Amino acid sequence: MSHDEMFNKAKPPRSVEVLDSQMGRAEDGIVGPYHEGQKVVLTCISWRGTPLPNVTWWREERLLDETWEVGDEGRQQVNNSLVVERLTREWHNATLTCAATNTPLAEPITASVTIKMFRSRPPAKLTWAFEGRTLESVQLVSTGVTD
Repeated sequence: MSHDEMFNKAKPPRSVEVLDSQMGRAEDGIVGPYHEGQKVVLTCISWRGTPLPNVTWWREERLLDETWEVGDEGRQQVNNSLVVERLTREWHNATLTCAATNTPLAEPITASVTIKMFRSRPPAKLTWAFEGRTLESVQLVSTGVTD
């Protein structure tokens, strides 16, 4: 099949959407806020398209995940779940893009989300003081403790 024939037979995906496993549909392109160290699962769902599209996750120009699976075949759904096992501070304000494409001859259909995190800026530094003096090290001693 030539590129022209492939282009004429291909129908692009109708739409893509991003779901957060904990919070549902991403609203206004924002997901979170999350805590540092939290596990995050974002699922990109592509609807329709002939042939079924490849669905990938990107962070700027870097490919993060290209594994996808066919969902409910009656609805022609393709899913790609991006799993971040442990969020670090570097994920705050990161923009992730899900792209669905079924032909190299057309631009992919995309949806982007920005990750928001609970955090202090700059990182918090905690100190303990006793009678006006900063404690350098602390030893916890318990007496009279019963079960």
